[in-house]
Amino acid sequence: MISDRCQVGRDFDRPYICLPEPHTNIIITTPRMEDVDSSIRIVNDPRVLKWVLGTTSPYTTARAESWIEGVKNTSNALLAKEGTFADGCPFRHILELKPDGSCEFLGDIGISRSNWTDILDPKERRSLLDENNSRVDGDEGIVFQIGYYLSPTHHGRGIMTGALSALLNQWAIPRMNAHRIKATLFHGNFGSRGVLMKNGFVLIRTVQKYTELDGEMTDLFVFEWTRS
Repeated sequence: MISDRCQVGRDFDRPYICLPEPHTNIIITTPRMEDVDSSIRIVNDPRVLKWVLGTTSPYTTARAESWIEGVKNTSNALLAKEGTFADGCPFRHILELKPDGSCEFLGDIGISRSNWTDILDPKERRSLLDENNSRVDGDEGIVFQIGYYLSPTHHGRGIMTGALSALLNQWAIPRMNAHRIKATLFHGNFGSRGVLMKNGFVLIRTVQKYTELDGEMTDLFVFEWTRS
């Protein structure tokens, strides 16, 4: 399911998924430790930070290194499971390929089993987690979740809409057998709301006064994509 439609630099030798037209110069590839500094710069941008982390506390180098190392190990394990359904997507880092063969880190997108953070009751959440995690890879009943961020320098171009579409069609459906994917976002995150709706996600419920953001309680919107 790995695309070969992109023209990539000669030194780019890792597997990837290509975005659809008009963004075929942008790919989603496996996590890279060399993207730590770029990820810190992007996530700490005020236009990204509160929507991704739900806080204005800085995204530290230690946290970024730990996060990328973790998803890198997960990615390697997923790619090693050829011939069976995958329990997630190994492709996360969004890169723009330049004519000279170099590339620029633009953001991150990830799909994994739902952690049910929108469920506030501890007992209910634990029950949902246990039931979801007990299902074998490829089970149609598994509920997944998706999260993402993109550099503000590339907002408004349809890139994340294309990235989500590519992951759904080139990996989540054929390789994960995904039938349900959730996404959550805070009130005011209109960009992410548009990305989800353009890819067939619908609002299924609102958790009112979910957490404090910018000094006041804010709502959490829960969206879901279901495979027809």
